[in-house]
Amino acid sequence: MKKADLILICIFLLAGGTIVLFQSIKKEPGKQVVITVDSKVYKTLSLEKDQELRVECGENHYNIVKIQDGKASVSEADCKNQVCVKSAQISNEGESIACLPHKVIVKIVAADSGIMGGEHE
Repeated sequence: MKKADLILICIFLLAGGTIVLFQSIKKEPGKQVVITVDSKVYKTLSLEKDQELRVECGENHYNIVKIQDGKASVSEADCKNQVCVKSAQISNEGESIACLPHKVIVKIVAADSGIMGGEHE
């Protein structure tokens, strides 16, 4: 075995160990969903209540954010690529779903995150 091969194996083992370590770190469940449109807080919702919200994104575009059983998802959107709709449900602090065409971010935060409940009418 060449020295370069040993170095490569060590790099792969180190990378694999790092991945396992990060996956094993316990994620804290979030308490709220903060929805932003174009970097401005649109609405803050509790994860403890099942609900749906139609997020108006300008020029007659929309996303529907659904909260069910303590998890948030984008259940519907009129964007072309539908990446946000295909994203997995989120429930842990720091997790997010993005709809880049509409500039919508759905992010899970702690209840005491300091982000005020924005209201968009």
